[in-house]
Amino acid sequence: MANMFHLGIAVNDLDRARAFYEENLGCALGRTGNSRFDVDFFGHHLVVHLDEEEAARQAGSTSRVEGGGAPVRHFGVILADGEWEALVSKLKGAGVAFTMEPQLLRAGTPNEQKITLVPDNYGNVVEFKSMPFDKVFAK
Repeated sequence: MANMFHLGIAVNDLDRARAFYEENLGCALGRTGNSRFDVDFFGHHLVVHLDEEEAARQAGSTSRVEGGGAPVRHFGVILADGEWEALVSKLKGAGVAFTMEPQLLRAGTPNEQKITLVPDNYGNVVEFKSMPFDKVFAK
């Protein structure tokens, strides 16, 4: 990978957030401190900060997409199909609530994709999709 994406997010409980990202999503943890920890988010750098005020702000408005509304404020990763299927199965097995149920959108088009969104319960919504990488920016 030539470049790595970096994102910082706020949570109100480091231990519960750590469990969500490590146990439910299977992410490896990196450096930790009293008010933060690093996550290897599918090869990218996610920093989880303890900030109760910021974490109290919810994802807010939604944009309309096929299959339901997606919160405007969200982040995620595009996975290979088998990885997406395995993660969805793991999330269902763990009883994780879905903001958007796993589904296929735009079937038969260049933008066909499998998609799901899950809340991390701290005001952040995480999107997982599967589509050919060469189609991500297709028009």
